[in-house]
Amino acid sequence: MRRRALLAALAALSCAVAAALPDSVTRDKVTYARRGSLGANSYVATNVVVDPPSYQLSRVSEMRLRDRCVNYAAVDGASAAFALPGRKTFAGCARSVILFLDVESDAGCDVSFTGAEALYTTDWGGAPHVRKGKRLFSIMEIADNVYLVETRELEQIQKGD
Repeated sequence: MRRRALLAALAALSCAVAAALPDSVTRDKVTYARRGSLGANSYVATNVVVDPPSYQLSRVSEMRLRDRCVNYAAVDGASAAFALPGRKTFAGCARSVILFLDVESDAGCDVSFTGAEALYTTDWGGAPHVRKGKRLFSIMEIADNVYLVETRELEQIQKGD
């Protein structure tokens, strides 16, 4: 009789604990559902939410570029050295960085990048001198910590409403 009462008390306690747990939990863009049978408290993945393919827009802070991002910087000096982001991915995974640069100085600006083992380009030799105006730099990893840097001068064709 005591044993039966003890088992009933344990079952009631188990149900109370199980009832206190939520039926579903969302963490890191994954929804988990509680199994719930016979007071089971484990969860299984039921839904994974994937972000649409897009890049974040980010203002450059302390001349450090962010990975997988459209970085924006306005410069008004004779030179600007941008630090490429530190290694955050697994070996064998390539990264890309976009820099939207607004050069405000009439004399232009010499642009350089730090933090890479090697930089390659098809556009210019050495550090580019950027004239006043807007320019886009596409920086793509082509080998481990080796980058291809392409740049284009931008010209506005239409103003937004």
